[in-house]
Amino acid sequence: MTAKGGFMKVEEAINLAYQTATGKTKTLSPGNSKYERMLNIANMATMQWEGEPDVVWGSLCEDREIGVIDDNTSYKLSEDVRTVDFRKFVRLTKDAQNWTFPFISPQMAKDGCYGVIQLGWRLDFKGLSEQMKGAAIIVPIVRHTKKLTKADDIVEVDDPYWLVYMIAAEFVRNSRTKSNQYGNLITLAQSSMEGMKNRNGYKFNEVPREDIWL
Repeated sequence: MTAKGGFMKVEEAINLAYQTATGKTKTLSPGNSKYERMLNIANMATMQWEGEPDVVWGSLCEDREIGVIDDNTSYKLSEDVRTVDFRKFVRLTKDAQNWTFPFISPQMAKDGCYGVIQLGWRLDFKGLSEQMKGAAIIVPIVRHTKKLTKADDIVEVDDPYWLVYMIAAEFVRNSRTKSNQYGNLITLAQSSMEGMKNRNGYKFNEVPREDIWL
């Protein structure tokens, strides 16, 4: 199914981008030099979307179990985690018991506050108790997008047509005959981006924290 906010396979996105850029209906397949170039563009553009300033894409947010409380106070995040959602709480769950930990800054921890500090790709808990041992650690995370490698991989950009426009724009940018289309394609992409932001409704207004990435 192809629809805004729906699913589009990477092969379809690349062929739509090629047709948009060239006006040709030729179908590109993996192994074709143009296909491979567009696949590289697709991955770079997807990373650009993932890191769009001042927004957290709700589609990349999830609650992730990262381990179980033992004798340690520090626990590692997985490599596909881009950041944590500081506006939410880390939850510990064991049987019918639940505990919540807010994210705090290192200075707050020094002042004796209860909570969790993010130190690079580790979470350091302040205020764990013996009763919490054995509890599952549930963290609100924002994950990275998955790299597009196979023809049937699903585009994770909320509006797949943004990716189509971006691939097409980069494809024609240095073309002697098609570069005049670059501005129009970027305008279409910008319109798509604004639409995604408006529908997303998930702004990133993090309270400044000191020494959060150590």
